[in-house]
Amino acid sequence: MRGGVRHHVRVTLAKFDVHKQVIASKQLPALFGLRVDYTSILSQRQVFFRRWRQWSIPKGVIVREVVPDSPADRARLQPDKVITAVNGKAVTNPAEFYEKMAKAGDSVELTYLNSEERPVRLTLHKK
Repeated sequence: MRGGVRHHVRVTLAKFDVHKQVIASKQLPALFGLRVDYTSILSQRQVFFRRWRQWSIPKGVIVREVVPDSPADRARLQPDKVITAVNGKAVTNPAEFYEKMAKAGDSVELTYLNSEERPVRLTLHKK
């Protein structure tokens, strides 16, 4: 309430980025060598201001970890890339990403945003 007037506002909850070692009793598998997180953590990183130059959070998931010598590593996919789709289907959170990746089979097509914020398609193969 401000000045005796009630205001209604929309808010979006976001995940807070903690710059420490991940300690998890149950960690999700790195499918095709990838672990992802919510893109909202970008807003707390310096890379966000250099790269995105905006205050809105990009839709998709952010690459949190690339396992060495995995399909993602061999394809040179790097942390902090924003993945927007798996096999042509949009992903907006880690649960959607992992669900679609688990159904992918032996290969998967990822769409991620390059440094110019343009979509790039990349196919990963398990072998």
